Amino acid sequence: MFECQPPEQRRNETSMTAEVSVNRLEELTTDRLKWRPLVEQDAPHLRVLAQDAGVRGCLLDVVEGQTQQRVNNWTEGWADQVVRSESMMGLVFRRVDDALIGVGGLYDRAGSNITPHLLCGLLPAYVNKGMGTELGRALLAQAFETTGMDMVLGVTKRMDRASIRVLEKLGFVRSSTHSGASGPRDEYVIGISIPFTVGHSWDGLSRGDGAIVKLTFGLERLAIEVDAPFFDDPPPPSLPGPTGTDRLWEHEVVEVFLAGDDERYLEVELGPHGHQLVLDLHGPRRIKEQGMAIEFRAIIQDARWCGRALIPSPMLPSGLATLNVCSIRGVGRRQHCAWKPVGGEVPDFHRLEAFGDLAHEVRRKLHAGNGVSGLRRWAETGLSEP
Repeated sequence: MFECQPPEQRRNETSMTAEVSVNRLEELTTDRLKWRPLVEQDAPHLRVLAQDAGVRGCLLDVVEGQTQQRVNNWTEGWADQVVRSESMMGLVFRRVDDALIGVGGLYDRAGSNITPHLLCGLLPAYVNKGMGTELGRALLAQAFETTGMDMVLGVTKRMDRASIRVLEKLGFVRSSTHSGASGPRDEYVIGISIPFTVGHSWDGLSRGDGAIVKLTFGLERLAIEVDAPFFDDPPPPSLPGPTGTDRLWEHEVVEVFLAGDDERYLEVELGPHGHQLVLDLHGPRRIKEQGMAIEFRAIIQDARWCGRALIPSPMLPSGLATLNVCSIRGVGRRQHCAWKPVGGEVPDFHRLEAFGDLAHEVRRKLHAGNGVSGLRRWAETGLSEP
């Protein structure tokens, strides 16, 4: 059960960075894969795997097209460095016959304050078969549940759609783009919580109602937590749930808009009495699907209400990049408030051009956390070309 807390307490909690003791990953098994931590004797295996350009591209920020001797010299030094680094990297085997098919894990360099990076490089025969997602899911689940880790970074080459989609399915959100030796690289993060305050009227001319909505990007799901004033408007006549409330916006409601590629966006409407409405839209107000069920609970305590919704990551639009958080209330004269004012002559929260930059908010939270490292410190991980 969750408890409704004053907004001041919520804000304090979201700004705190806990000091945790991180244990190391242990062997794990999935439906198709086995993974075990590296030992010093694994350096020859790493050298063989790193000869494959695809594996190198997934694991390392290096310039391709070099001489074979250069590649040999470099991979030999890299392999020795990784096995000595005490990072949470390991070898990946096919479960059915124990065939070595790749290398992956969480690279963090023991004793450093660098946030671990999820890395996975599989041989070509095992790419685009869902194995990267399967391995990443298992590694992250163990990391979050047993090691004390609360945040992980992911890095991929710019516009590498396959790798980006794996990260999105796992629940990562993009934070930034930086230059690397092999070209632009995108950084993603999972485990981050970001609060948004509905601090403006829809046109930006007055203050909002102060509702706080916290988004937490977790493993394969987005958690939406609401802490808002309760105005005691009449509830919808239907029972709480995903059906029968197709005009929930006509009642007291908090709305979260999450937009991605090609004007595709998800609208999540949450009410204080437990009503919900989720819409998948392709273009402003063009509904492709609505009424998708999500897990949602709400409670009312005196003059405030709190709610918590869980959105499966596959439900989010691909290329999630912008968002807005809004609230509507009032009988007769309706009050429309927003995190980002939408402007115009009348309140219209479907103005995608008014949405805020999600990556910017992610970076702000990372920087406020003090100690979360990004691509600008990529060289410190030892995974860039020496």
